[in-house]
Amino acid sequence: MKQKENLNIALAINDFNGHVDTDIMEQTQDISDVIGLNGGCSCCSLVEDLKAKVSFLHGELVDKGRISYLVIETSGITDPRNIIQILDQNFGKMYFIRLDCVVTVVDADLMYHSFKQGEELEDAAKSQIMNSDVTILNKIDLITKEELDIVSSRIAELAPTSVVYPTKYSQIPLPFILDIEDKTTHTQAVSHDRTQVTYHVSKKGKSHRKEKVITQPTVLPKNHKHSHAFDNVLIESNTPVVQWKFQEFLKTLDPRVVRVKGMLFFSHNPNKQFLFHLSGRQRYEIVDNGRWDTSSRLHLVFIGRNIDKEKILADFNATLLSDTSEKGEILRIESGKSFSEVIRGDKKFEVHPKLESQSILLFRLTGYLVYSMSKEQAVNVYGVNLNKMNETLIKNLNSAVGTWFFGGEYDEEHQYWLSFEEIGTGNLEQLMKLLTNVSNDVLELFYGNICGCKRHW
Repeated sequence: MKQKENLNIALAINDFNGHVDTDIMEQTQDISDVIGLNGGCSCCSLVEDLKAKVSFLHGELVDKGRISYLVIETSGITDPRNIIQILDQNFGKMYFIRLDCVVTVVDADLMYHSFKQGEELEDAAKSQIMNSDVTILNKIDLITKEELDIVSSRIAELAPTSVVYPTKYSQIPLPFILDIEDKTTHTQAVSHDRTQVTYHVSKKGKSHRKEKVITQPTVLPKNHKHSHAFDNVLIESNTPVVQWKFQEFLKTLDPRVVRVKGMLFFSHNPNKQFLFHLSGRQRYEIVDNGRWDTSSRLHLVFIGRNIDKEKILADFNATLLSDTSEKGEILRIESGKSFSEVIRGDKKFEVHPKLESQSILLFRLTGYLVYSMSKEQAVNVYGVNLNKMNETLIKNLNSAVGTWFFGGEYDEEHQYWLSFEEIGTGNLEQLMKLLTNVSNDVLELFYGNICGCKRHW
């Protein structure tokens, strides 16, 4: 959705676990319409609702010209066969609507490690892969080439006609998954500014769609049983989260939890809304979504197999701010230095001059002193994007399985900073080693192509 450019895209979201996804998309994206298919599954109990809402959006398209594309996001437990048949049978040339493409996103890291542990794919997951026209094989940065080959071979067995695109963070050009054409007028001029792309929906159609025989059901009964064995815990609260307690909670979270998503806010900055995602083998993502338009509220859903719902709820409630909240102990390395003291003494980093609050440290990677230049040279002469660099840093840090949680937020000058509360349990020496290694890799990425730059550690 971030790449939609000039397209007017509507979303129909099947949120099996309530309305978390719908709320997130309404909060974060410039989308023509967001329509929820909530409280059930779009392949069975909500199939009539899906048909009615596609018809409604068709009316919007014909009568008002507001919509150029409809994206239907099903839940992870949905068997797509019924939806494909219903869309093909109920909408066609007379409706100016066509089913262009079935896209399935596969977590390569989770799939490989599930195979390694002898686990088989659920029936719904198999069906999602077998009926895909395009497969986005995501998180390839978390596994080796040999492991990727194993996963790719399995997908090829299940879906030999599906086009597979290996990705990191699901980054893929939009025409690879939507039936659209790039009508941008390109010039010979060289510019560092991003080119505005102009897309048009293809008039021919079927550029991605593969003819395939859909196995079995025709229509699934409304009360059919899903063989997913997934449980979910929905947590809502008006009380902010204490960041170091949230970090401790994530460290001990049941590994059977495969997905967490929603909105939350922290006690050190309660007016800010953050989007939180955990997926697969516990890769975290935290996004600063600006200030709340309404009163602050926490809204998270935890999804997994055979999870202990009561324990998750009790452990999470212990992260909420209260009058009896524990203060915790400052983390220190063997020399006795705290996290903030180590960061202040490292010339790769800069500490925020104003927004320090209690045990929360706001800092960011800059690197220009490492390369013997000023901030002005790095930013204005060589075009180093410090915000982008630190967004990359936090992604890579929070992708390290089983490690620590770093927050990230923009200040009033729209500069991006990492936040870390230096309280809790764990080996700070290991944390600093991780931070050093990941930071050095990010510096190489952003400074490595600058001619003549030499590191001076």
